[in-house]
Amino acid sequence: MTSSAWDPTERIEAERLRSVAPPQSALAQLRRDLADHKAWWILPMLVTLAVLSLLLFMARGDVTVPAIYRLF
Repeated sequence: MTSSAWDPTERIEAERLRSVAPPQSALAQLRRDLADHKAWWILPMLVTLAVLSLLLFMARGDVTVPAIYRLF
C-alpha cells in the first residue's frame, strides 16, 4: 500500500520534524508550503500582487508618478 499526502502518520511525522527544525525565513516557509501542498498555481498571483503593491508604494512619490502612468 502506498502512502498518500493525506496519510495521518506522515502528517504527524512532518509536524514533528518541523518542530525541531531551525527557524526559516518567510520566503523559505512559503516555498516549502507551496511545494508541500502542490500549490504552485498560486505563485503568479503572489508575484502580481507584489508588483502591484510595489507600484502603488512608488506612486506615492511625485517623481515616479509619470513613469507609472506610461506603463498603463
